[in-house]
Amino acid sequence: MLKFTDNQKIEHVFNLENLVHVHVRKSDEKNVTLTMHMLGPHTIPVTVEAKTAIFVLSELGEHYAIEH
Repeated sequence: MLKFTDNQKIEHVFNLENLVHVHVRKSDEKNVTLTMHMLGPHTIPVTVEAKTAIFVLSELGEHYAIEH
């Protein structure tokens, strides 16, 4: 399980068994948009601070991330 809070103070909990990959896009100097692609046709976009994105990506490992 992966748990973090986005910029809108919404807590997200992801079951990693259902996670396919994550698209990473830098929104600006302080924020990053992560689009979580889950099994099936489910995508969840979340905007987080850069430090939260670093935490999320370190927890997932490099094989999940696709950067743009």
